[in-house]
Formats: sequence, structure tokens, C-alpha cells
Amino acid sequence: MPTWKFEHPGGGDLAIPAGVEVPDAWVWVDVVSRNLAVAEGDLWDPAGADAEIYRVMFIVVNNSAAPVTGIHIGRDPNSAGALASPYYWMHDETIPRRGDSGWCGPFYMHGDDAIRGYSDLGAVASIFFDVRRVL
Repeated sequence: MPTWKFEHPGGGDLAIPAGVEVPDAWVWVDVVSRNLAVAEGDLWDPAGADAEIYRVMFIVVNNSAAPVTGIHIGRDPNSAGALASPYYWMHDETIPRRGDSGWCGPFYMHGDDAIRGYSDLGAVASIFFDVRRVL
């Protein structure tokens, strides 16, 4: 596994201790944006192993001329097929008309988890992801 050197934009190295290796897997993961439906469903499932770790950030965009209420997004441990407390990352949020949630996160999940979500109004809000595999 190669050792990576990260340089700070202002000059100098970031604080990564000598000898610490960053895995090749610390890479961006291509996740397709989705419209949120009324029915809860998988938004992204890496279908990986428990040992894999992903850092997740997302933004929800309201495509409607009216506020969108009841946005629910979260982690589904072990891809069990349900979204429930305490795994909500966004619970019953309202997005203003033609607005967005701002970037939410970072959140972390295992490769055998899934991201689930829905909107009470359905199909008027879209979700965009920035996912990185960190282990």
C-alpha cells in the first residue's frame, strides 16, 4: 500500500503522522443523484463488506415552487430494509422553495449498510451525493 503525501493549499504538509498509510481506496465513489419518492427506498447501497468504510455527504435540492416537507434520509444498518431512529441523518426536514439543504455530513457507514430516504411529497426534491471510500 503506498504512502500518500497531502499538501496544504497554504503550503506545508497536512498533519498525517510519519509512517501512516492512506489506503488506495480513499477515493471518490460515483453515486447517481436521485429524486426522492414518497415510498421509502434505497438511495444507495454499496453492497460491500462490513470492513469497508464510506464517508457520505449529501445535499437535497427542492425542484418545486413550494416548500418540500417531510424529508427523511439516513443509514440502514446491514441493509435491513428500514429507516429508523437513531440512524436518521435528516428527519422530517423542510426545504424552502427553490432552495436546498446545504451540504449535510460528513456521515460514516459500513459497506454492508445502505442509505435510505423519502419525501412526504415525493419526486419534487433531488439528492446529490459526495461519497468517498476511506477504508
